[in-house]
Amino acid sequence: MKGLVINNFSFDRESINTLKSMDYNNYPIVYILHDNKKKKSAYIGQTVQMRNRMKAHLKDEKKKGLDSVLLIAHENCNEFN
Repeated sequence: MKGLVINNFSFDRESINTLKSMDYNNYPIVYILHDNKKKKSAYIGQTVQMRNRMKAHLKDEKKKGLDSVLLIAHENCNEFN
């Protein structure tokens, strides 16, 4: 990963599976799950295992109305662990 990465994608199984091919694991990542249509709710989290965490959120009934993920990562965030 080089520099600041800001990525927005759909919060669904297909999009989450594409994270496997991206270099998002083992970096602290801040993410925002949000309702892109109604813009009424959001969930903010942080993880170093992005794909696994998103899969867990997909199973969570409380997050059923959320449809988008905003991902924020930077290679230097690893220096703070």
